[in-house]
Amino acid sequence: GFRFYNNPLYLEFLRGEREYECAAWGTPTYTPLGWRKPCYILADEHVQSIDELFDEGLWERFGPGRDPRCANCMMHSGFEPASILGAFHRPWELLAMIRGMRVYQRGDGRLRERVGSGH
Repeated sequence: GFRFYNNPLYLEFLRGEREYECAAWGTPTYTPLGWRKPCYILADEHVQSIDELFDEGLWERFGPGRDPRCANCMMHSGFEPASILGAFHRPWELLAMIRGMRVYQRGDGRLRERVGSGH
């Protein structure tokens, strides 16, 4: 069988069952040029200090509905951290994430049915 490594809450987000705000600051990317700003995908610039990525004003300008380049983005680099952060603030989601991970690890076939087999 195959293993899917994304968490179940993020997979539910991909299926349209959950909504999250982009939290690309949760997975900063460092390259030989420096830290990618604003995120892994856009990289408008590279900065030397990671502190520049944690400026709240920066993230108010990015994400679906804010920047046209983000309109259809559902990338793991922005929304998987959001799902994990949300789970730590809402215990019932943390339980759902843990429960879902157990199901996917067992390999009972539900993952393929729920995500799709066309990839």
